[in-house]
Amino acid sequence: MVAGVPGVGISGLYYLLLSFLMPVHELYELCRGRSSKQRWLLVADQLANAVGILGSLYFTSWVVRRAARWIAALFTTPDSGRQAMAVQQISAATFTSIAWVTMVVLASVVIGAITAGVVLSQIEKRTRIDEDSVPALNSSATL
Repeated sequence: MVAGVPGVGISGLYYLLLSFLMPVHELYELCRGRSSKQRWLLVADQLANAVGILGSLYFTSWVVRRAARWIAALFTTPDSGRQAMAVQQISAATFTSIAWVTMVVLASVVIGAITAGVVLSQIEKRTRIDEDSVPALNSSATL
């Protein structure tokens, strides 16, 4: 099993996405007259959690970058500047690729969930139509 950084998996990104969309949804509910102070407090709480997660991820990446530079400075010579730049470029490209892969997987999960919801609702509608078209059996007609 591979352990990763908490909060950056599919569920963590989904939570962040939903947390940042909560105010938009609550504004919609406010326009419809369904909002309340308790709901806004929940939105603020979830938004604060999401900002805290992003802040901790930023701080963690800052510490890791500083540590990587410190370690690279220990083991490199002034002549190996090109190698250090190449390593930094590869690291940036790797990080960007991982971020894109994660976003694509998240998008496919969301699209899959929406598609499954649409398909299941259509199946449910067809089942209801089929049940309504079949005449009910009269219990007195059975032998």
